[in-house]
Amino acid sequence: MEPACAGCRKAESPPILPRVTFAGTSVSRMLLGGNPFSGVAHRPEDPDAGRRLREYFTDDKVLETMTIAVQVGINAFHGRGDSNVFRWLDNYRAWADREPNRPVLHWLGQTAPDQYVDGRVEPNIDTMAGHGPMAIYVHGATGDKCHEEGRLEYLRDLVAHIKGLGLTAGIGSHRPAVIRAAEEAGLGTDFYVLSLRHIRQSPDICRDEQWAAETIRSIAKPFVAIKALGAGRLQPEACFRYAAQVLKPTDVVTVGMRDYEVVPNVRLAASAFAAQEAANA
Repeated sequence: MEPACAGCRKAESPPILPRVTFAGTSVSRMLLGGNPFSGVAHRPEDPDAGRRLREYFTDDKVLETMTIAVQVGINAFHGRGDSNVFRWLDNYRAWADREPNRPVLHWLGQTAPDQYVDGRVEPNIDTMAGHGPMAIYVHGATGDKCHEEGRLEYLRDLVAHIKGLGLTAGIGSHRPAVIRAAEEAGLGTDFYVLSLRHIRQSPDICRDEQWAAETIRSIAKPFVAIKALGAGRLQPEACFRYAAQVLKPTDVVTVGMRDYEVVPNVRLAASAFAAQEAANA
C-alpha cells in the first residue's frame, strides 16, 4: 500500500520542530494524534461527526497523513490500542521499510476501554505491548473512573503491569484533580496525559484550564497535553502559543489532524516553541 500522492505534499522548507527525550526516545514536541483516524470527534452536538471522520480516514488516507507528518518532523503517533491502529502502524512500518532513510514513527499507546476484557485493562495492555509501543498509558476515562470510585490502587497495579513489560508507563485524565491525586499517592507513573483546554460541549473535559496549566507546571514528570485545540474548535495559532507557554521544556503536545492540516500546524507549533524558547533565554 502506498500513500496517495506522498511526494506532492512535502513542505518546501520543512519547519524545525524541537525534540525532547520522552520514554528514553528523542521525540518531536508535537505528536500526531489518532482520534480523528478513529472517528473520535468529541462533538456531542454533532452526532454524525465521528462517522464522517471514519469515512474520510481510509487506510490510504491514514498512511498519507502519517507520511506527511514524518516529512515535516513529527516522529511519534499517539493512538488507541485496537486492531485499526495496529493495522495502520503495520502499514506505515511496511512503507517506511521501503524508504531509503527508513523514517521511524514511534507509537505512544493509549489503552482502549472498548477493548478491555471483563472490565480488566491488563489484556489490552498485553496486546498493545506486542505491537511496538514506546510507552503505554491508561486512558483518561479509565483514570477518571478509578479516581471517582476510589480505586487508585488499581491504577498502581496497571502502571506496574506496564513497567513489568519493560515499557514506560503513564496515567491519563481529563481532570487535573486526578493527576494530582495520582502523584500524591505515588503510583509510580513515568508521565501523565492531561487535557489542556476546556470543551464547552463536553463539560467533564478540563473544566478549569488554569488549574490544568498549574498542574502541568508544578509536577516535574513529563506531560502529554491533549485537547490543545479544543478538539478542533479553537484558533490554532493562539492555541500553539498557549501550549508553548504552559508546557515545561520536557512536555509534548498531541494534535489530531487531517492530512492537509499537518504542514500548517507544524509550522505554527515550531514557531510557537521557538518564540517561547527565545523568551525564556
